[in-house]
Amino acid sequence: MTDTPDARRAHRDALVTTVATHGAGRPLRTLCASLSVASATYDRARRRAQQLVRPAARRVSARALTPEEPQRVLDVLHAERFIDLAPA
Repeated sequence: MTDTPDARRAHRDALVTTVATHGAGRPLRTLCASLSVASATYDRARRRAQQLVRPAARRVSARALTPEEPQRVLDVLHAERFIDLAPA
């Protein structure tokens, strides 16, 4: 095995995948210890994978305009009485 950061990462990822694949019904710490993988490494890899799967959904603000309201605002601002006024 070449001792580069990418090679070490690939090796560690393969071990973590092995733990995830064969870990059902077995104590996690025992399985990690038998493969010389720290259980914290496995936990970090699992959390990282979960974060990639679930993109954070943005909540809509209670104060946000409804889909029709921006056009109504523009209509008012384009009215005759506002045409020659500065934006500020």
